[in-house]
Amino acid sequence: MSGIRTTTGLISGIDIGGLVDSLIAAERAPAARLESRLKNTQTVMQGIGQLQAQLLGLSTSVATLNNRQTFTKLSIQNSGSDQLTVSSKSTSLAGNYQFQSVQLSSYHRSLSRGFANADVQRIGQTGTLTLTREGSLLKSTRLDLLNEAQGVRRGTIRITDRSGATADVDLKDAISWDDVVSKINAAGIGVEARTANGRLVLKDTTGQTAANLSVAEVAGGKTAADLGIAQSVASSTLTGDDVFEITEDFTLSLLNDGNGLANHSGVPDLNLSLADGTSLQVNLDGSSILGHVVNAINNDENNNGRVTAALQNGRLVLTDTTTGSGTFAVTNLNGSNATNVLGLENASSGGVITGDLLAAGNSVLLRNLRGGRGVTQLGEISLTDRTGATATVDLSAAESLDDVLEAINTATTSGSVPLQLTARRNAAGTGIEIVDTSGATTSNLVIADVGAGTTAADLGIAVDSAETSVNSGPLRLRTVNEATSLSTYSPTGGSVSRGAFRITDSAGNQAVVNITSTETTLGDVIERINAATGVQITARLNDTGDGLVIVDDAAGTGQLSVSELGGKTAADLRLLGDSAVGNSGNQEINSRRVQVVDVSSTSTLNDVIASINRVGGTIKASAVNSGAIVNGTRLSLTSTVSGSGGQFFAEES
Repeated sequence: MSGIRTTTGLISGIDIGGLVDSLIAAERAPAARLESRLKNTQTVMQGIGQLQAQLLGLSTSVATLNNRQTFTKLSIQNSGSDQLTVSSKSTSLAGNYQFQSVQLSSYHRSLSRGFANADVQRIGQTGTLTLTREGSLLKSTRLDLLNEAQGVRRGTIRITDRSGATADVDLKDAISWDDVVSKINAAGIGVEARTANGRLVLKDTTGQTAANLSVAEVAGGKTAADLGIAQSVASSTLTGDDVFEITEDFTLSLLNDGNGLANHSGVPDLNLSLADGTSLQVNLDGSSILGHVVNAINNDENNNGRVTAALQNGRLVLTDTTTGSGTFAVTNLNGSNATNVLGLENASSGGVITGDLLAAGNSVLLRNLRGGRGVTQLGEISLTDRTGATATVDLSAAESLDDVLEAINTATTSGSVPLQLTARRNAAGTGIEIVDTSGATTSNLVIADVGAGTTAADLGIAVDSAETSVNSGPLRLRTVNEATSLSTYSPTGGSVSRGAFRITDSAGNQAVVNITSTETTLGDVIERINAATGVQITARLNDTGDGLVIVDDAAGTGQLSVSELGGKTAADLRLLGDSAVGNSGNQEINSRRVQVVDVSSTSTLNDVIASINRVGGTIKASAVNSGAIVNGTRLSLTSTVSGSGGQFFAEES
């Protein structure tokens, strides 16, 4: 045969070609199945290869879990180590982070006058040197607390004084109200800025009237509006809007000049005596913001609407809805200091207790001055500048130091002529000074209380002398109260060691006081001391507002003393040693959070340095050579605490 011809026969009708293809396909079916299985196997092998590659990467990553360094340290690359120190820990998140430095923290340092040398020349004066980080009246409010804690949108503002001169003030890196004031005062035009009663006040000093005193935004910003000074006035004073408002979101630590709430868990803190003769006891456990306090009163399970609490104009207002002949009053319970911190010590009027101001913005509260004693009797004071011009200002409603300063700065005669007096914080920042700016000598500078008021006397500004200024000296702002933590109370700024010490009163009676881990605040220590039996003593907050004091009540012939029992608890509490006679006439051991050094006229500079460092604390002393040809040796005092918290003051007495 020469071949097969496939066609459909005209007679048979058989599809020979299709039949042959079917026979061939049938014979080839096993091969096709093998080809399909091969293809599937190749696909599986490809998938296994990819999985193997992924498992290899996972295996490498998992292997690092066996290395402790994986959990304890990350590699850090810091391009600004001169500005920012970075460390890592197990919870650190890997990534790239960018920071912009606004202000750099530094260590406060102060130098004395010059001496010829440190080891031979005598000081020549006898007295007491007190070094303290407490009592600054310069309370700089952060901008993020303004405008109901919504803050300030930073940018540039344009100020025009009344001569027509303008200056752009860049506030993009401002953090606090004082930053704003400082930048405006450094703008180089005739405008002075200050803060008063939650407002910025700008004063034109040019004496001209060619233009309005005005503040405007630059490049569509919102900074001037957020600061409350986006205004234009045809006068020499521009008073901004009130942009400091206390809200229910304020933490309790922002109130009462930072003197916080002390209470014991599980027991009520406030007792509210009502007009109908009943009472309501309120537990403030878990309260960290003002809103919690309001809710604790209003939602107390025993209240049932008898008392309502609300926050109004920066103060708590309580309303007694009951009726009767009883007096509505609030008192502390179980060692709490809530009435003071929350400003609820006032008497009721018409069934309503209107509390004191809870915070003073960029100022401090008068009630915390003089170690917490405040002003004994607020009232009027009379002012006379050295031209003889006089004015009387009413301070009976003053609650903050700014209230006092602003009243004096805006005082006018009966003919509406401004007195030429400037009231401000003193250079040390711990008191105030009143300066006559008239240059006249016609009259004495006179500041006196009127009637029964004690404002001028208590603030240390009462004067009647041919002087141009009067300085109050330290006003002793209270910085320690029952809530002060023991974690930072020791002389080094660290935690107080737990242990026992012995108290011996003047009659020879003794008691052991054991401070354990359950005592966490200064109030706890005071309670523990007062609970000691067998001795006649009283522990309380001291009169300088910077610690506690133990007062001897035994009236014996011996000496009140505190000694250690194997530890250093008494030393950390600054109670170790013998007593001295206090202002009350009783023996006292005063635990002040300060460094006090006695200096004699025969002491050398090295003697003073040794005494300061021996007392111990966060302020270290050394001698430095200033390079001056004459009297080049100076006493150098340096804080070991950086930033604003390390600022210290030196007081001589």
